[in-house]
Amino acid sequence: MAQPETKAAADDLSKQLETLRADVASLTEAIGNLTRAEAREAADGARRVVRKARDGVEHEYEKLQHQAVEAVDHADALIREKPAMAMGIAAGVGLLVGLMMSRRS
Repeated sequence: MAQPETKAAADDLSKQLETLRADVASLTEAIGNLTRAEAREAADGARRVVRKARDGVEHEYEKLQHQAVEAVDHADALIREKPAMAMGIAAGVGLLVGLMMSRRS
């Protein structure tokens, strides 16, 4: 008589194990989906940060380029207005560079 109860218990245990396997598989899939979603979210955040940094660098580059063009234009205008002063400054700089180079040797 113990035989039918043992078989019923074994069948019940088998059903519970099958349910447990299905639940574990479902949880594994849910965790995988969650991990992928978090990875996509992190990647999107990183892309936004890189895009913002690149935009900032491009803006600063354009600003510096504009300032350099203005400085060259200003220097050109100054040289055209006062060529003798420009020649004197160039000669002075050349003399200083020559003195510094001769001390190294």
